[in-house]
Amino acid sequence: MTNNTRNAWQAAAEAVEATFSNDIYGRIEFDMWFCKLVKGAGRVPFDDGIDRLSDRRTAVDINIQDLGGTNYDRKFIAEIGTDGWLKVTLPSLKALGITDLQKFSGSFVHAVMEPYGEYTDRDGNKKQRTAPAVMAVYPNGAACEAAAQGAAPQTDIFSGTPAANGNGHNGSPAADAERQVALAFLPAIVKTAIRGTGVDIPTLDAALKSNPILAKHFNIGSPEVMQAIASATEPAF
Repeated sequence: MTNNTRNAWQAAAEAVEATFSNDIYGRIEFDMWFCKLVKGAGRVPFDDGIDRLSDRRTAVDINIQDLGGTNYDRKFIAEIGTDGWLKVTLPSLKALGITDLQKFSGSFVHAVMEPYGEYTDRDGNKKQRTAPAVMAVYPNGAACEAAAQGAAPQTDIFSGTPAANGNGHNGSPAADAERQVALAFLPAIVKTAIRGTGVDIPTLDAALKSNPILAKHFNIGSPEVMQAIASATEPAF
């Protein structure tokens, strides 16, 4: 019996249920490749010599390994507007000023898994689809771990400290960058609280408070929230 096998027996005997967090500190990596969508097979590699250019799509594979070693992987098609890449991840990267994705891959980040849709599993249960919104970037693993443990403010490549809850921002580049990411998600959060032609304020208030990033920068009385409510309930002509 090898050591690996013996360790596996011990691990099984001492196993506990794996837990996953929506608030992640760790290293993010991307893999981008051209594919085509085939019914029954999903994403398959695109062949320039055989396939039609009009069928070509961009596959986006993301993996975040948190500081404890747990992997969070997501797979998207870049050109699909309802997918998590265009709805969540790419807007968060743009808000942080990140444009070179190849260079950015391998960075240490703070990411939040944001819901963007629903699906029904094979047992008939409805579940949320989530995608990582990158909130901050760190120069190394030590800085990322310090931020995760609360031993230091968000001292990432932008440097600075977080803004106060719902009372504006302190002007530091890191706080401003994170605040812009949070602001980008306000319309989506407001939409979840729409009931008929209006917004259910208690529901929206609870949604804001349950999201640690949004709660850090906004509350139900923030002007930005009021503007998002007004935009969401404005009649279409």
